[in-house]
Order: sequence, then C-alpha cells, then structure tokens
Amino acid sequence: MRTEPPAPATTLALTALRTGAHPTEVSRTWPVIDPPGPDGVPVTFAVRTQPGREVMVHLNGVTDVLRSDFAWARLPEVTRDADGSTYAAAWYLPAGLLCGYRIVVAAYLPPDAGHTREGWLAVHRAGTPDPLAGMTMATPLGGD
Repeated sequence: MRTEPPAPATTLALTALRTGAHPTEVSRTWPVIDPPGPDGVPVTFAVRTQPGREVMVHLNGVTDVLRSDFAWARLPEVTRDADGSTYAAAWYLPAGLLCGYRIVVAAYLPPDAGHTREGWLAVHRAGTPDPLAGMTMATPLGGD
C-alpha cells in the first residue's frame, strides 16, 4: 500500500491552465490523462469555481491512505477571471490504478480533517462529481 503522496507532474494541460486557458479550451474530457512514463501516469485535474475557495481531489483509496496529511491533494488556484477561478494540479499516478474520485470545494478544509473518522467522512460527504468529467458512478455513501 502506498504511503507517500503521488509526485507532482508538469503537463501540457497544467501549463495551459496556468497561462490562462479555460479548462474546456484545454480538453473536452477531464481529467487529462497523459501516456505513462517512467514515473507513472501524469494525470491533470482542473476545477472551475468561485475565487477564494479551498479545493481538493479525493482519489478513493489513494487519498484515504494518506488522509492524515492531504495537503498534496489540494488544487491551487492557477488563474482567476471575471467568471471565477481555475484550480488545477497534476500528479504521477501508478500505472494500472483504478479508482474513482470526487471534487471537494469548501470555504475551509480543516488540515486535520483526516485525523478522525468523522472528520474524514465529512470530506467524503462534501465531495461531488467532477462537473468537467461528464461521467459519474455510485459511491458507497449513496451519492454519485
């Protein structure tokens, strides 16, 4: 079982987002998954929401194992315009990884939320389907 966070990746999608491209201009489907390399599979996530929010990607199984310090899973704000902000990050994920994910957007995500079961379940409950992905699947908690 993985005990270290995935390494950050620099991808063409992330670079385009950082220079002001809207996620729908970068790709029609999200997340953007690049071809595997020696460090794993570079995967870029992007979220459009209000400025000043805290945003994270909850990768089922991956983030759960590392829940006591999930700072790596937070998406930084990369651009802001009149319609909102884009938050984005990319990581090298293991080749062959099969997992669902949800997007968590909040005014505040307590950094110690993963220290208790109830705190981590609150993160699970706050997660929503990725509006840029266009696909959903049922979750064990009864949502999408």
